[in-house]
Amino acid sequence: MYFIGTVKDVKGEGLKGATVDVWQADGDGVYDIQYPDREEPNDRGKILANSDGTFNYRGILPTAYPIPSDGPTGDLLKVLGRHPHRASHIHFTVKAPGYDDLTSALYPSHSPFLGTDPVFATKKSLICQLTEELDSKRWAEMGFKEGEVQGGRVWVWQYNFVLPTVGEVEELKKARAQKTKL
Repeated sequence: MYFIGTVKDVKGEGLKGATVDVWQADGDGVYDIQYPDREEPNDRGKILANSDGTFNYRGILPTAYPIPSDGPTGDLLKVLGRHPHRASHIHFTVKAPGYDDLTSALYPSHSPFLGTDPVFATKKSLICQLTEELDSKRWAEMGFKEGEVQGGRVWVWQYNFVLPTVGEVEELKKARAQKTKL
């Protein structure tokens, strides 16, 4: 997978110095912190956006995985008539000085369980269309070395994050509070 992103303000200007924390489960649906003997991080990183707010990275396309379905969680899922499978997703925390932090997850449109994810997190605005890149010359331009790409394709994922300033968030809160009083 090759992820291309931007971090912009509400006016569409790129945010220099924005940081993007990204993490996901591995190909088995397990997060690095769930392995008892793992001491180093895996499938996670911190990226500093370029001066125009752009960033990119190479990774593994996330996979769907089940949450624990035994104990109280399993009992609740059974009562609700729901399955335990999370849709494929990647987590992000995006920060920039003077701007409101954003923590969210994004979902590839071809993932199973999008409409039935047990944590109800798959909003339409967070579901992304991915494209397949089949040209090995483009893979090299993306930084993939010969032999790294398996399956004959690289999934290209794009998303534009927008951060409001702390002041813009406060103004929005005040405006909403005024509407509530009316």
